[in-house]
Amino acid sequence: MSMNGKTSLSLLLAGLFLAQDVSAGANTEGPGGRFASLVSALLNDLKQSTYQGRTEIDEKRGIWNCDCSGLMSYMLRNHFPEAYLTLDGEEAPWRSRPLAVTFYESFLAAGNSDHSIGPWMRIRRFEDALPGDVLAWRKDGIVKGKSTGHVLMIASSPVQEEDGRFRVRVIDSTRGIHANDTRPEGSFGVGAGDMWFTVDEDGEPDGFYVSDTASKSTRPVAMGRMVRVSGASLSKGTLREDEKFIGLRKSAAIELARKSELKFRIIEDEGKVFPVGLSLSDDRLNFVISKDRVLRVIRG
Repeated sequence: MSMNGKTSLSLLLAGLFLAQDVSAGANTEGPGGRFASLVSALLNDLKQSTYQGRTEIDEKRGIWNCDCSGLMSYMLRNHFPEAYLTLDGEEAPWRSRPLAVTFYESFLAAGNSDHSIGPWMRIRRFEDALPGDVLAWRKDGIVKGKSTGHVLMIASSPVQEEDGRFRVRVIDSTRGIHANDTRPEGSFGVGAGDMWFTVDEDGEPDGFYVSDTASKSTRPVAMGRMVRVSGASLSKGTLREDEKFIGLRKSAAIELARKSELKFRIIEDEGKVFPVGLSLSDDRLNFVISKDRVLRVIRG
C-alpha cells in the first residue's frame, strides 16, 4: 500500500481523531493507555504497508509489512516486553511467536482484576473496553500454516447504537477493510476503521461485523488489557525453579545464571525497557530489575 497526498492527509486526520479518543479514555494513565497512544501514532508516519505473514517493519521509513499478530507483537515486544513474553497457549504448538489464537488463549487465562498475576487482565463486558485494550478471535480449526484468527487494538470507547450493536474504532493489519477505513480501497495491511460487535446477556461479545456491509461473524472473542505489575509478582511465565533469582542483586543473578549455564537477558532495568526479538525460547530467563535487584523473572 503506497500513500499518496490525499491518503496521507486522511491518515493524519484519522490519527488526530484517534488521539482524541485515546485521551478521553480512563485507560490513559496505565500501560494500556500508553499502548493506545503508540499504536495510534504509527498511523501518522505510515508510508507503506502490506499484509504478510513475515514481519518486516521499518519505523523510521514508515514501512509496516506484517499480519495482525505481527503488528501487535512488534509493538508489545518493543515497548512492553513483559506483556509480550507472558502471551502463551496450548494451541498452535508449532508457533515461533504469538499468533491470534495465542492472544485469545492468554486473555481467557488472565484474571478479571488489575491485581491479577501477570501483566494481562481479562475484560469481559464489551462496553467496558477502553482504548489500548486488545481483542482477539479464534478460528474453530487451528491448522499449521493457516490463519488462526485475528487480533486488533481497540482505539475508541465503544458506543451502543439503536440496534443494540456496539460500534468501535480499531487498528489492525488485515486483508480487508472496515468502515471509514484509512486504507485505500483494495489495499491490505495496517490501518484503522470501524467495526460493530454484538453482546450476549452478560454483555460479553458474541459476534461482530468487520464493516458496515459485512455479514455477522460468530467467532469466539476474548479481550485483554495490560495492567501495571508491581512488586515481586510471579508472572505466568515464571517457573518455580526460577524463583531463586527474585530478590538477588543484578550482578548476583547474572553470575548465578552463567554458573547454571542458562541463557538470560534484562528486559527492564529501573524503568528502562529493552526490546526483545520476535522468537520465544523456553530455556531463556528474562529479568525485570528494580533498585539493583531482580523484581521478576519470566521464561521466553
